[in-house]
Amino acid sequence: MIIKEKPKFEQLKDLLLRQFKSGRYKAGDKIPSETELAEKYGLNRETVNKTILTLVASGTLIRKRGCGTYIAIPRKEQRLKLGIVICPAMISDGQPVEMFNYVDVFGGISKATAELNCELEIISKEKFRFYAEDILGFVKDKKLDGILSYGYNPNDEKIAVALKNESVPYVVIACWDNGGKVNLVTVDIENGCLELVKYLLGKGHSNIACLSISEKAMISIAPRIRGIVKALSLNNVYKEKYSLKFENNNEIGHTLDALLKTRELPSAILTTTDLAAFSVIEHLGEKGIRTPNDISIASIDDIEKASISEPPLTTLRIPRDKMGYEGVMLTVKLKKSANGSFEKVVIATELKIRESCIRMPAKNC
Repeated sequence: MIIKEKPKFEQLKDLLLRQFKSGRYKAGDKIPSETELAEKYGLNRETVNKTILTLVASGTLIRKRGCGTYIAIPRKEQRLKLGIVICPAMISDGQPVEMFNYVDVFGGISKATAELNCELEIISKEKFRFYAEDILGFVKDKKLDGILSYGYNPNDEKIAVALKNESVPYVVIACWDNGGKVNLVTVDIENGCLELVKYLLGKGHSNIACLSISEKAMISIAPRIRGIVKALSLNNVYKEKYSLKFENNNEIGHTLDALLKTRELPSAILTTTDLAAFSVIEHLGEKGIRTPNDISIASIDDIEKASISEPPLTTLRIPRDKMGYEGVMLTVKLKKSANGSFEKVVIATELKIRESCIRMPAKNC
């Protein structure tokens, strides 16, 4: 029955909407003609016509000339097209090369884009230092809805602002937070290092050395060094003489030799990368020093080789696959929302305990 409080065309509109929602009519179904509706509800054609036009304007109904009026079929959500910015050296035949730090990220990105039915466009050029105008050009040329960048670019903040003005989200995926004003997916390396140090302390190790490539040689390593030093300091076991750096992998042997000359040898060595840990284990072995019987070794990364090395390596896993996955999720979220602020997603690391670390004998604790 029609209720008299509202205008009649609105009452009819509400009644029809309830019927549509109840399932009486389904998407694509033809509804009764205006004449039939007028007769059924005791209304004039003008009132019914006004109701139908209102529902057509809102997208609820669709009129097919010469056929009648139908419940509109909802359009499928537009398939988003995302771009991923990577270094040319990481690409071969349009696919990522076998570099552990990129393949894992790309795997996570691919998984998320498949789940969300997004297209993915790889963006690269000969010189890796992209500028805002470069990215804007790619966005317009490829009709991109969002951009992900693995690793920091000196122009990230300018790019982020330029794309934001075009309503295109720009998300950086990086293993550290440099404090820039960008959308960021990163890892909690500081708490991860604290967990790693506490694990070694729990095994009875108090003389813990930190061996790392220098920040000058690899700028991204700085947060790991800070994390380890802070964790050692918080637990009152940091010793400057045990904090050593090298400029490249060829210098690891010389750096270790200097460490082995100290009066009191460390019972454990923490390296800032798995690759450095492998070199340390090899060099110690050449000196007749066994891992883990004589010195325990732990590191950061958890690359594929870490679980099958001899001995298998205790390491702090950087979940690059999750970083890639969450990077896509954040990009899509930002595209669909009107949030004007930059967002940050921080992912926890995971300690992988393997045979390269053992408990100190009671007499040495």
